Parts: sequence; structure tokens; C-alpha cells
Amino acid sequence: MQDQDWNRDSVDITTVINYVMKTVGIVIVVIGVVFLFSITKQIWELFENPNIVKDFAMQIEKESNVDKFTYALIIELLNKQEKTIAPDENQQPNNQPVANNLIQREQIKISYFAAWIFKILLLLVITKIALWMIREGGIIARKEKENKALIASVAKEMCSDIFKEMEARRNQ
Repeated sequence: MQDQDWNRDSVDITTVINYVMKTVGIVIVVIGVVFLFSITKQIWELFENPNIVKDFAMQIEKESNVDKFTYALIIELLNKQEKTIAPDENQQPNNQPVANNLIQREQIKISYFAAWIFKILLLLVITKIALWMIREGGIIARKEKENKALIASVAKEMCSDIFKEMEARRNQ
């Protein structure tokens, strides 16, 4: 009699697992929303203070020396071009070669443009991940029938394997 009373008050394991899956889905949605707010804040900071990218650009230059490489490449190409031009034609009005004139100018900062591109791409990727999290978390949280069917099929497979193992041990 006590077994029957206990059985009447029991909660189905699929219901418990379904609630756990709904909770996980809601947590995933909340994390995705937090990511979106964080990304929005970072984009707004970039809009208000674009100098933030300069630190990132300096790190890119420090690690890759892309600015020095491109500057050296430009100087080398200009020197080759000067050699192909007649000697009196490659002089500027102030009697300096083209490459020497370029040395006195400000270098083009390729790392700064690369930093902007990397920063924007990184923000886009994180935004896409956050949107996926929101979508998939919502799907997990609201699909009750599919979740119960999945749980039931997994439980059936696990139980059938357990019963087969028990039967094999009994037959030995």
C-alpha cells in the first residue's frame, strides 16, 4: 500500500528533465542578451572615443611590424623606380630623390586600418554568436513536446541497454 501512495505522488523524470532544459534555455537566452548589451556598449564607446583603436593598432604593429614592412616595401619600390627613370628626371624641384622626399613625410599606418577591420569583424562575430544563443535558447525553452519526445527516446535506449545487460548477466 505504501508503494502505491509513493508512486502516486512521484514526479515523472521527463517532467524534471524538461524543466531543467527550459531553465537551461532561459539561461542561454539571458547570456545572449547580456552579450548583446556588452557589444552595444563597446560599439558606443568606439563611436564616442575612436582613439581606443589606437591601442589595438599599436599592439598589432608591435607584434607584426606591418607598418615598418609596408614602409620599407614602398621605399624599395620607389628606389627601383628611380633607377629606371633618367638621372635628371628623378630629381624633385628641391633636388631630392623621390624616396628621400617620402622619408620626410608621415608613414601610412596600415596597422590602424587593420585594427579597425579586426575590431569590427570581432564585434560582428560576437553579435552573431549572441543572436544564435538567444534563438537557440528560446527554442530549447519553449519546445516542450519535442523535448519530452527526445528525453523519452534517450531514456528508452538507456533502459533497453540496461535491461539487456541485466538479462545477459542473469543468463550466465
